[in-house]
Amino acid sequence: MINDSGYFYPDETGACDTRYELSVNSAGRYKLIRRESFETIRPAGRNDFQLLYLAGGSADFVIGGKNFHLTEGHVILYYPGERQYYLYERKNHPEVYWLHFTGSQAASWASRAGFSHSGFCRTGLQSEFVLLFRRIIREVQLKKPRCHPLCALYTRELLELLIRQTQSQQDTSGHGSELVEKAIVQFYQSYQQPLQIRDHADALNVSVCWLIRCFKRYTGVTPQKYLTDIRIAKAKELLYSSTLSCGEIAASVGYPDPLYFSRVFRRETGQSPQTFRKTLREG
Repeated sequence: MINDSGYFYPDETGACDTRYELSVNSAGRYKLIRRESFETIRPAGRNDFQLLYLAGGSADFVIGGKNFHLTEGHVILYYPGERQYYLYERKNHPEVYWLHFTGSQAASWASRAGFSHSGFCRTGLQSEFVLLFRRIIREVQLKKPRCHPLCALYTRELLELLIRQTQSQQDTSGHGSELVEKAIVQFYQSYQQPLQIRDHADALNVSVCWLIRCFKRYTGVTPQKYLTDIRIAKAKELLYSSTLSCGEIAASVGYPDPLYFSRVFRRETGQSPQTFRKTLREG
């Protein structure tokens, strides 16, 4: 496992320092290479905030008592004192950047970035996020003079980018974000069924055009792309961990036509399902 991390305060519970507006406790990057899985369980959470950015692959999170399998391009934020659980599995190829921060204005910054409580949002792949995380990690590791204010500066910049993303995605009526949240819940609950976006729009009593418009504002991608990401992530999981045939896996993630599933899988991953399974098992 690649564990590129640094700590100002190595205490697992996290320091709560309100002397400054923002203060970084630790930061890092995880990527599984040989290790099959990496699990974090904090029943009582930590004393600080944790921000995670899924830069690649997918991973499982428990947020607000609910289970989510999130794909690349998602940002996750845990508030202090709230239960944290996440599971990285090599078969899903996760690459995760993370940051623990605190400060007198930490809650205000989190709220402005769209997080009034622990939650997640999809920003899409953002090279600026990766650059800022890497800068923070290096400052924490090297501990050169002025490293603390520089880490706070980069964290503010990271949160400002999240604020911009949130504001650009918000629907002026307020209905858009609620609609998209309902659609996402539907996707996770019914991805096994061969439902189309029109079916989901009908269930939500909106037009397909309106659903697409709201979805792109809120997530940065179309509802079809979001649903496809969920299905492909689940298919990867089954290809790795089950003995089901590719046709059976296709049907179990909402693709009754195995040839069409194979085309979609190749388009999204660059490999056929058979090659993907063989590569994982031989690796």
